[in-house]
Amino acid sequence: MAKKIIILPKEIREKIRAGEVVERPASVVKELIENSIDAESSRIVCEIEQGGAKKIKVVDNGTGMTPSETELSLERYATSKISVFDDIMRLQTFGFRGEALPSIRAVSELSIESKKQNSEMGFLIKTEGDGIVEKKPQAKMNGTTVEIKRLFFNVPVRRKFLKSETTEFRHIRRVFIALALVNRKIHFTLFNNGVLNLDFPPSKDLSERFSNLLGVKGVQTLLSFSRSNGAMRVQGVIARSEDAQSRRDMQYIFVNRRWVQNNLARKAVYQAYGKSLWGKHPIFLLEITLPGTEVDVNVHPTKREVKFRHTREIFESVFTAIKDTLTSKEQLPELSKEKNFAFKEERAQFLMREEPTLFSTDNDEKIQRRMERSMPKGFWQLHRSYIFASTKTGFMIVDQHAAHERIIFDRIMRRKEPLPPQMLLFPLNVDLTIQESEFLEANIEKFYEIGFRIKRFSGNTIVIEGVPPFVKEIEEDLVHEILQAMIEQKRGKEVFSEIAREIACKVAIKAGKELEQEEMNKLFDSLFATDDPYSCPHGRPTMIKFTADELEKRFRRK
Repeated sequence: MAKKIIILPKEIREKIRAGEVVERPASVVKELIENSIDAESSRIVCEIEQGGAKKIKVVDNGTGMTPSETELSLERYATSKISVFDDIMRLQTFGFRGEALPSIRAVSELSIESKKQNSEMGFLIKTEGDGIVEKKPQAKMNGTTVEIKRLFFNVPVRRKFLKSETTEFRHIRRVFIALALVNRKIHFTLFNNGVLNLDFPPSKDLSERFSNLLGVKGVQTLLSFSRSNGAMRVQGVIARSEDAQSRRDMQYIFVNRRWVQNNLARKAVYQAYGKSLWGKHPIFLLEITLPGTEVDVNVHPTKREVKFRHTREIFESVFTAIKDTLTSKEQLPELSKEKNFAFKEERAQFLMREEPTLFSTDNDEKIQRRMERSMPKGFWQLHRSYIFASTKTGFMIVDQHAAHERIIFDRIMRRKEPLPPQMLLFPLNVDLTIQESEFLEANIEKFYEIGFRIKRFSGNTIVIEGVPPFVKEIEEDLVHEILQAMIEQKRGKEVFSEIAREIACKVAIKAGKELEQEEMNKLFDSLFATDDPYSCPHGRPTMIKFTADELEKRFRRK
């Protein structure tokens, strides 16, 4: 039997509308911070708990609201941004519909405190869903504080589909970074579960703010560009083609300071780089400024999509600006290869006096079996990279780096408990990029299992206090190499084994290192005690074997 058509109750309508604006905790953070920016704030602090599911709090020192304005801000379509429809085409603010706070209110427990500069008291309103729980005068500093608790508490299906705390916070960070990048005169601070996570003081220009995002490793690779075409201006920063990555995480497009997705602008950037990317993705920040009448931001409630009136002019301006910059600067030699800091220890020193040997000497049954079968009789190193060994039936040539990779990888994977760390006499401070920091935070327990002891110092700076027993030297560059290798590859479910594989590769003895007889002997012992002594964790062969019969055939003895 067909059901009757009815008008949905207001409560259901509000939740449906909220779903268009509030997709996940990051959506809430975006809307609240944009409101703070529109309020001419110079300081914005964001506090997150449990990926935003438990709490999202945004504090600003902006213009604030009167008690009546505070109440009105929670009503749908209440806004100070537009008064007639044509105002939409001249927008200079982020929000304008008056939908953000009402939508957030509909699916959370919300409290809002606000005070105008000349007011004696502030005003507090607390809501739960559509209902107002409390409202009263409140002592407060100038500005506005919005706190969201129990997001989606009354929409169980939406709450059920939230991802892990780590994933949701990663989305929040990306939104936070994007807003901080383009609003560089504002001091932005982000806390996660009570710990300082990001801090962006005001910056003098776009390049400085983007450099702060990339971290120390990215500062010297950035190229600034700017091009004007009538009332339109295209500006930003790009990295050289050799710094391109396998992922698109470091790409930001802004239109009139609004973080957007736009395939037209992105395509122009890629075409400007041409074939120099070799299938990778460039690092760039693109800011397009043009009259509001030339762009439509009203495409979707999230305002992440825009449409340009004159697409050809946009494409040509972006393409030309970046192409000219790359052509003029891409091939210029660097002024200096030296590090741009005054002091750095060559390597961290270990607290223990006796360093562990390169290889394990466990005398287990596997070693005994394989030694009895075909253990070499002598060792010679070739080109400080390969080991020649005579055996009962012929000889073999072993790649010392690949062999040591296999040994380290197996030691990690066969552990029954976390590997004991070597504590450093002088802990090593490392400034990570945003991507590196995110990956490490998401996988810190896995690094603990392997033997690392890492603490967050502040922002994206970490302190390494201990390293696995097989790491003989630890330097800042090694940390970056391990994390970047993990970031740039497509990661599946077996993240731990991939981390182990990359660490084994980075810390294994390198080609060119001279080995003593005892070290070569221990390498063979440990290699043949592994589960797969014939290939490294990446699948390359560790050895090539020749029999006496093959030699006799080569010399035509047979």
